Formats: sequence, C-alpha cells, structure tokens
Amino acid sequence: MVSILRKDKLLVLLFVIILASQTILIVETYSISHRGLKPKAIIDKFVPKAKPDNPGQGHGKPGGGGGSSGGSEITGQKYAVVIGISDYEGDSNDLQYCDDDAIDWANYLESLGYIVKLILDRDATAQAIEDAINWLLSVEDEPGDAVVFAYSGHGYYDSKYGSMIISTDVVGITQGYFDSAFSSLDSQHAFFFFDACQIGGMAVLADEEVGRYVAMASNKHSYSYDGTSDMHNGFFTYYFLEDAIKTKGYVYMEDAFDYTVSVLKSILPQMKPTEADTYEGGLALS
Repeated sequence: MVSILRKDKLLVLLFVIILASQTILIVETYSISHRGLKPKAIIDKFVPKAKPDNPGQGHGKPGGGGGSSGGSEITGQKYAVVIGISDYEGDSNDLQYCDDDAIDWANYLESLGYIVKLILDRDATAQAIEDAINWLLSVEDEPGDAVVFAYSGHGYYDSKYGSMIISTDVVGITQGYFDSAFSSLDSQHAFFFFDACQIGGMAVLADEEVGRYVAMASNKHSYSYDGTSDMHNGFFTYYFLEDAIKTKGYVYMEDAFDYTVSVLKSILPQMKPTEADTYEGGLALS
C-alpha cells in the first residue's frame, strides 16, 4: 500500500501566486510517495499443520481454468482470517489505516455471524499469518462453509515469486504459498480481499478451483493508497466495504468491486483494481 499522507513526511504545499489585477491564487497539491516494500525474506512453500496439502482432494471441485465457475450457497459455518498491518518493523515502513481496514472488516463479518481471527500490526508476523491460515484450513470442512481471507498492508511483486503480502517483520508470503495452501480448501464459497500494492498475482486463488472470488486493490505493477483522515481506511477498502456494502447496500462482492472501480477511476485513476472470479452468480457474505 502507498500512503498519501505519510507519517514520516510532511505534507507538501505548493503555492502558486499569481499577481494579476490584485488577485492572488493559491493552489494546494499533495505529494504521493511510493511505498512498495521489498521483503527481507520470502516464504514460498506452504507447510500444512492441519489438513494435508492435497490439491484437488478436498471437496472443492477444480474449475479447470478457462473461465469455469461454480460454487455453493452458505449452508455451514462461517470463518474468516482478517489481517491489517500499519505498524511495520522500522518506522519508515509504517502505513496509516491498514489496521483500521482490518478492524472494520472484522466487525462487519462478526455482525454476519463469522468466527473471525483478527491479527493486527506487530502481532501479524509471518509465523502468525501462517498459523492463522492453518487454523482456517483446519476449521472449514465442507463446500457450504463460508470462508473469508482479508488483508490490508504492504504488497510487493517479484519477477520470480510474483505478488506477495508483507508481514510486520518484513517477510514476503507469496502467491505460490497462497495457491498451495488454499488448494486443499473444502469451501466452495470463498472470498479473498487484498488491499495492497502490486497484489494482482493473487488471482491464482481463483484460476482453477470453483466457488471463489478475489478482489485486489492493484494489478501486479500498480499501487494501492491510504485514504484521507476522514475515511480512516485505504481507498479500496473504504469504497468497497464502507461505501458500497455498508452504505449503498450492495450484497454481491462482484457488484461492490464494480462500484469501487467506477469511483476510483474518477478520483484516483492510477489505481488499477483487479478481480478473479470462479463463483457462479454473485458471491454474498451471508
């Protein structure tokens, strides 16, 4: 994620003074600083601690690629892992509202009856994230279970490993790790949300197995941004969750994404949100 109002930088004011007919025009602009964070270590291999790593051997049917879709209505339990990291190792890497994004997602999901594992800031180490993913895989066990994984924080793209999320201890957890971990997911009603930079590679989570929808704030090379002080969220999270879902009442994640993209095109066109979808119809959270 990129922070428009960085904690470690002062807001830059550009004053253009035009003296014409005794008129003074003051123009105010903001500096947008690049906040891609390169990890100091990378985790690319998923090591299961709960279910065995057996791609295609869970109840989730393979989609076969090529736009195949399917899925299940929610008939079982509802589980979520929600991660938000504003406080990173070293002050220069900190963000503004990623922890707020996660808290808002957790509160909303709990209101829908989800059992939520929430991990914030310095608690969100690479080991803690791995443990949370293993927990999620251990509790869901049927196609009708609803599963949510939501992340807000730094992202990074590497030419070898692809997109990755960045833990608070600056470890990259790659798209390959996620793809391997969730290949044994039984649920056919799974929603993945990533508000991070260069995170488009997580589309692999919905390239084969059916019943999944992935919403990403960026493609493999674009960036995500912290929002304004009145939002207290990242731009992507704010317009997706707070505006589209909570305020305007969008039920399906696909519709919330389309709305968010339409807004961002007009106010922050450098953002390039991406989606991947193998859920037939619209995926609702309840």
